[in-house]
Amino acid sequence: MLYWRTVKVSDSFISSDPFLVSPPFLPSVCLLVSVKRASIAAAARSAVAATRSGAATPALKDVRLADGSIALGFRSDTAQLRENPDWRVSKHTGSDSTIPAKYNRFQDTMTGPPTPQALVSALTSGISFYMADFEDSNTVALESLLDGMRWVTAANTGKLDFTDRDSKRYSLAGVETTTEVSVRFEGLHLPNAHFLVDGYAVPAHLVTIALYLWHNWAPLKQRGSAPVFYIPKLERMEEGGYMNLLYGEAERLLQSRVGVSQYRVGTIVTYVIIENALAVFEQEELLYALKEYAAGCNTGWHDYMASIGALFGGEIPTFHMPPKSNLTIVRDYLEAYQVGIVSVCKKRGALPIGGMSGMVPPLHMSDDKEVELVEGKIREQFTADFWSQGMCISSLSLLSLTDL
Repeated sequence: MLYWRTVKVSDSFISSDPFLVSPPFLPSVCLLVSVKRASIAAAARSAVAATRSGAATPALKDVRLADGSIALGFRSDTAQLRENPDWRVSKHTGSDSTIPAKYNRFQDTMTGPPTPQALVSALTSGISFYMADFEDSNTVALESLLDGMRWVTAANTGKLDFTDRDSKRYSLAGVETTTEVSVRFEGLHLPNAHFLVDGYAVPAHLVTIALYLWHNWAPLKQRGSAPVFYIPKLERMEEGGYMNLLYGEAERLLQSRVGVSQYRVGTIVTYVIIENALAVFEQEELLYALKEYAAGCNTGWHDYMASIGALFGGEIPTFHMPPKSNLTIVRDYLEAYQVGIVSVCKKRGALPIGGMSGMVPPLHMSDDKEVELVEGKIREQFTADFWSQGMCISSLSLLSLTDL
């Protein structure tokens, strides 16, 4: 039984919020983790439980030593999968590409919160993609989730129109944007305690995926686009398999509501952010587990380095991260990580997308030579993104420099 803020509901929400009432399939998606849906429940609970507890599941045995410490390496039970040269992701690149044309291109991406200010700024800039971030850039408050989802939906329908407290208007009225919106939902381990199934908090990503899919599939289809999701914080192949199963079940639920002729199962496009040290050794496994929906992998080198520290910092007293002051070590360390992702993606027909450039050009540069010097340094960093087919930028002022 599904509860929303302690109010019991079954087929519909008892709520005065039309945004929650309107999608009748939201309760159905949330109930996918109910014991009544054993296949999804088992996959979801095992994936989330392994993440929460850190227990040595069979998938983790070969990365833990006898003393319980972690030794990174490739899994022996998936060696045959890695050695098989014949499989590719279903949304693959190449001469027979199955990736929709608007996604099979160089992807300069801006990441930011799902607010009207950020959405209007990005969608009127000419950038290829804007990733509306419900993970790092949003709070767990229900109002924050719903407001963000409303604004993203309004952006996809071209109806976003907002005036702030200072009477400044942000509007997409009459704007024909070429920017595609994608959504990064919450990590699989994060709950949304506003919704309970059998007394347990619903995983937050279920609510976010359900709301976005329901409210946006039609306007996205009308403009020749698709629902695009970024999956953060994945560590193991089993989690990728769970997400593949979840996408399929959610799409079938949607199709049963709107009709086979209206929605095709397999429409969702998803990207995996390789930002965990364990995931680095399971890139091919993750793509294989998600091969019905995966279009590419994204590097997330900030969190990747942080995950190395989290894995080893508390267990090996002598462990030290490469100091940022030693740029040679840092560069070599990250180059191996980046080149590995690019190699795997190209092998399996997926798009390799570079990580975040945190550089922001100075606001006031005195002369043309200074501008030329700064732009040269930035272009040098972009070029060093090791053959990726895209990158994330932190400032729209870098947009003119991404066309290398």
